[in-house]
Amino acid sequence: MKVKDVIKNMQNCNPDEEIVVLWWSKDIFDDEDSTISDDVWSNVVKEVNDNYLDYSSQVISEDILNVLVEHGVNA
Repeated sequence: MKVKDVIKNMQNCNPDEEIVVLWWSKDIFDDEDSTISDDVWSNVVKEVNDNYLDYSSQVISEDILNVLVEHGVNA
């Protein structure tokens, strides 16, 4: 997903609301020994979005529900 898409999707959110956010950018994995081209990074982003994002979202959602239960919320 492109940053501009995230910004667009967040336009209607309350800026003071607490949310959980995770993101990975190319610079996290780019270093002196291994430079990642924009084309390669775009392919990686597409593959992760297409194949792994739903699973990761489900795992994180389950973890959030577990933490809510630990805090006495019947979710």
